[in-house]
Amino acid sequence: MKKRLFLLFACALGLLAPVERAAARRPVIQWGILTGLNASDYSFRSAGTAIDNKLGWQAGMMTSLNFARFSLEPQVIFLHQSMTYADTELGKEATLRCNSIDLPILAAWTVVGPVRLFAGPVFTLMNKCSGGKAVFASGEDFDLSNLRSTCSYTVGIELKIRAHYRADLRYNGQFKAKSHALMPDGREGRMRSSFVSLNIGYFF
Repeated sequence: MKKRLFLLFACALGLLAPVERAAARRPVIQWGILTGLNASDYSFRSAGTAIDNKLGWQAGMMTSLNFARFSLEPQVIFLHQSMTYADTELGKEATLRCNSIDLPILAAWTVVGPVRLFAGPVFTLMNKCSGGKAVFASGEDFDLSNLRSTCSYTVGIELKIRAHYRADLRYNGQFKAKSHALMPDGREGRMRSSFVSLNIGYFF
């Protein structure tokens, strides 16, 4: 009896193996959209300055190449962030608005059931951040466009909700802070930026 059960089990494995290999060779390709909110953390270390970060938002498109428990997911995300920049010595402040287009390339692993972990590099394709003219006597703008790294990283956790919906929480950070951030009034400081975002996605 045991021998028969063993033979049946071996035959079942033999029949399933080609199916598993075929599935691994032919990834399932999906695409969808996502949107969410982000909490940025821009910090500028220089005497007489202060930054108060505000809630922002993002929206974009995502694709997924699924190989069983592993998937590769390139995304294109438009990111909007804002903050209040203050000169504590002059008593002036202005609202800085930042828009960027990011390209995360994520590798995701299914941990258990609907839960996945992901990580990967993020390439900033476009970055425009300005709005500080009201602070400086020269009337020049405080352009932060060159202060965000062109290559950063993201790590996060995702929950699959039914067949099409996804929810994820991710952290995006810099590999290295900008140590020579120059302001219009000549002051120099150390700039670091990161953000946490909560997203809802839908795969078609």
